[in-house]
Amino acid sequence: MSITRVGKLCRKTLSRGASGARATWVWRPVLDGRTLSTTPIRALATGAAAGIPVIAGITCNEAGSYTLSDPTAPDQAFAVLESVFGADAGRVWDHYAAVLPAADTAAIGCAILSDERYGVPTRHLLDAQSRHAPVWRYRFDAPSPGAPADKSGFHGADIPFVWNVAMDTATDQQRHLSTEMRRRWVAFITTGTPNLDDLEPWAPAGADAVQRYRDATADALVRVGIARDDALTLLVFAALDGLVFQQIAIGDVGATEHALGKLRQILAGAR
Repeated sequence: MSITRVGKLCRKTLSRGASGARATWVWRPVLDGRTLSTTPIRALATGAAAGIPVIAGITCNEAGSYTLSDPTAPDQAFAVLESVFGADAGRVWDHYAAVLPAADTAAIGCAILSDERYGVPTRHLLDAQSRHAPVWRYRFDAPSPGAPADKSGFHGADIPFVWNVAMDTATDQQRHLSTEMRRRWVAFITTGTPNLDDLEPWAPAGADAVQRYRDATADALVRVGIARDDALTLLVFAALDGLVFQQIAIGDVGATEHALGKLRQILAGAR
């Protein structure tokens, strides 16, 4: 994409009201065929970074930082859900509200934006890379030194702990966490793993993700009337895993939908 076309796109977006915190939503990778010829997640899934271990994580309230510059930023959350889930956006919103019963509308909106922009892409990225190397995932929930509770956990809140900066008002517990994070990061850089003998073991995320998806597959089969069967669950999980990999690597929606239709027919006969 040429600089001229990028400029026109940005002006068009800004003319539609995407300014301030809302304008950050146009910050997306651009597949220009030269610098980026495919999405990072698709590249990782096909082994572009095979053998390279990865640590990646998020904070507990990533999108909360948007409200500092634009208190209305969470208002776009429902439109984000509609862009992903279409007519099911309302059901997804209700699920967030049920999981976060104490949250007001703005907090629910921030949770949705946090997941869409940071949480879900981070999980997809690590799941893709876990096929080719060890990966570790974290969520940073610690309060920020000197900040009120409602201003903690924003995007980048983990950085001061890793680099031991802006920690003048930190509590002893926060300093201890900062020390442990730095030790784990240094161990990862020098050895390829964040584990140390005197610290609690941190298991790679890949194995956890596989078991989580297998459990979800088993539960889904039960919900549609298929008795729990470990062998069938493993078979269906393997089929779905292969289809997801195929879709990420090749992007053939038609072939994926056709295969899913065949899988549904097979499962219908197992009820």
